[in-house]
Amino acid sequence: MTTVSVPAELLLLLQLFCLCCAPAGAGGWIENSGTASASIVSGSSGENLACPNNAWKAVDGIEDFGCKASHPGHELVAGLHGVPGGWNAGPGGPDKDDFLTFDFGSAKTLLGFRYTGAGDKVHDAKTIVVEVGTSKTGPWTQVATFTGKDGKHGANSWNKVWQEFEFPATTSQHWKWTAKAPRYSQWQIWVGEIQWREPSDWGWWFIALFVGGGSVYLFGGYAYNVKQRGRREIPHQHLWLAVRALVVDGVNWSRSGGRPPMHAASRGASKATKTDKKKEKKEKKDKSGEKAEKKDKKAKKASSGGDGRQRSLDMPLAAAAAAAAEDPIAGGSSGGGGSENRTSAAGTAAGGGGRWLKVPA
Repeated sequence: MTTVSVPAELLLLLQLFCLCCAPAGAGGWIENSGTASASIVSGSSGENLACPNNAWKAVDGIEDFGCKASHPGHELVAGLHGVPGGWNAGPGGPDKDDFLTFDFGSAKTLLGFRYTGAGDKVHDAKTIVVEVGTSKTGPWTQVATFTGKDGKHGANSWNKVWQEFEFPATTSQHWKWTAKAPRYSQWQIWVGEIQWREPSDWGWWFIALFVGGGSVYLFGGYAYNVKQRGRREIPHQHLWLAVRALVVDGVNWSRSGGRPPMHAASRGASKATKTDKKKEKKEKKDKSGEKAEKKDKKAKKASSGGDGRQRSLDMPLAAAAAAAAEDPIAGGSSGGGGSENRTSAAGTAAGGGGRWLKVPA
């Protein structure tokens, strides 16, 4: 089996593409990994520290909400450093908004969020408002409003159930997430996790794979052709050279309104046929002209030939008449011999091409 070595530079290029174009999270979801000292949560309406359920635990990467095991119906979920996960917004009231503010450190384009809650209807968010601001304290501009589901199950039964929401892509460094009052009850909300969504990077994955795969195909195929076949050409070069003709045919097909395009060979044959027809027509025209000219020449020649014969017939008559007119008596005095001489002379004169005439004595 023949092996083809791939240049190390090409492998490094593919690795760089993969590193630069890797998505932030599955489906564009930003992965959370907040801690008490490093978190995108920059403020809150409050937090119940009895468990403790700090605000930063809304983005600690743990989907479940947990409090102390001594609290009936509350599931203890070990979060970071063994502490319970999730944010408890209490203490609350029927007219109190529960909110979190986020600082991404730089402008971030987002188009959705999802969160897990209690699912007990008592601590679930009803009206959720997303806003953007110029600083971590505002002023705030509303992006979208949503209605959360009211759980009808036991406490923490929705710990792993995501409620997802989308809004128009918006860019800002500072964001605000608010569970507006009144809620499904007068109690504060419980949040296991809030995760933001940014535009998906799968397009960059596709570009990376396309460019990387194309590079392997071109450079690897070229190296193979040089090493194994002794030819300095890209793989399937004859097919790539035919792409232009195919594109031209496609453009012509579109311009023709869907009629099949005429290929180059057909166009050449058609053009040659038209040229041959024109040439043939011209030749016929020239031949007919030549025939007409020959016919005219023949007619003229025949006409000129008839006049010559008539003149040759008239010449002996004119010569004899002239001779008789000049010497009418000589003919009579000469007797028979003279007559014979004149007749011979006349006959001789007429022998040049005329007929014999009898001249009266």
